[in-house]
Amino acid sequence: MNVQGLLIEYLITGAFTILWVGCVIALSGRYDFDQLNAAHVTLLVPLAYVIGTFVDFIGRAITRLVDKKRGHRGKHGTEKYYVEVEFCFRPPLIRREAIRVAGKEEMFVRAPEAAKQYELRKARDRVARGIFANSVIMAFVLPPVIAYQSPADLVYAMPVLLGFCWFSFKVWRKMVDLTVTFRNDVSIEFQRQDELAATVPVRPKTT
Repeated sequence: MNVQGLLIEYLITGAFTILWVGCVIALSGRYDFDQLNAAHVTLLVPLAYVIGTFVDFIGRAITRLVDKKRGHRGKHGTEKYYVEVEFCFRPPLIRREAIRVAGKEEMFVRAPEAAKQYELRKARDRVARGIFANSVIMAFVLPPVIAYQSPADLVYAMPVLLGFCWFSFKVWRKMVDLTVTFRNDVSIEFQRQDELAATVPVRPKTT
């Protein structure tokens, strides 16, 4: 796992959380953000990282629960070691079979560039997961605040919050699907290389 990338992902997730919480506090009129200075902003950076780790933990728990309920992919899903895919090495013969999923370590050994791209895709997935987790937290936290401040606005706010949850979930799921497709394509390529190597006759050594 790229430590630098993970740091940025947590910062993005935490910054988004601080942003919407700050907007809620500002709208409530309980704090004057004109008092913020450079020192306060500097302190917000490590705070954003810590908050990002907490929100990412919540997002991971939610998404794993979704994967488990749907029997879908993921670390605890049904496609951790093998995946059933369609591929074709010699047209027009199309094969459908379960192939071994390439691990990240194997990618770094056999295809370093593909492994780097896979890491970038996983980082994108974690950012999308953090936004989704934020949307779920907002859907639970904001309605009581809105009901207290302006009950009439709750009718308009709830569809927006639920719509944001649905949309962020769809974005996260699409990002994960694209990452899994990329991983499967790399696994198929490794399968092709292995089969090609197996068909090459071994020449006897000459003395």
